[in-house]
Amino acid sequence: MKDTIKKLAKYSLIPLCILLFSSILLSCKYKETKSYHEGLAAVGTRDNKWGYIDEKKKEVIPCIYLSANNFINGAAIVKNTENKYGLIDKTGNEIIPFKYDSIDRKNSDTTGLAIVTISKKYGLVTMDGKEIVPCEYDNIKYGLNIKERYIGNKGKDNFSFDYNGNVSPYIYRAESRNIGTINVPEQKFALLDRETGETMEELKAILVVSDKDKFILQNLGNG
Repeated sequence: MKDTIKKLAKYSLIPLCILLFSSILLSCKYKETKSYHEGLAAVGTRDNKWGYIDEKKKEVIPCIYLSANNFINGAAIVKNTENKYGLIDKTGNEIIPFKYDSIDRKNSDTTGLAIVTISKKYGLVTMDGKEIVPCEYDNIKYGLNIKERYIGNKGKDNFSFDYNGNVSPYIYRAESRNIGTINVPEQKFALLDRETGETMEELKAILVVSDKDKFILQNLGNG
């Protein structure tokens, strides 16, 4: 009986020793390990390079990046050694090319698009890497009204972008139950009657929104 117990004790320690040894090796190689997302965790080496390990602690994407974000829907944003951002899949293959100064994939689940920048100019790219709006706008952001998709500007000209990258002049729409103002400096606008389209009043900077009527604020160009 004693011999049996000794044998069991001996062999039961093997998995524990392996686990302990692998943990020691992991801590020696990586200075930081992020939490797992979709089966992979970003890890940072002591020379500040990032890659990914799987749940078996195997390095599946080499530590060659300056930064690495969590995987979402099978893809992760990473930054290469030239300080350019791209999107990779779980095998490390490039999806969005490494040519952007930033990638914002917020709302991509809904739109299928990411906002990207090059030299502080904004554009839109699909989640499979196709640039559908070139990086030539001063700003692009996700529209508050879902019908407007994305909105942006180039100088004092405002635009809206649908999910296919079609660009059209942006018309401010004001529909509110509360009385308020919107300050729009250095631009000329006109209040149009929503029903007839007739100009009601020209203004340069302020739109007063009535709680009884609905108006369209139309950009007339520079003052």
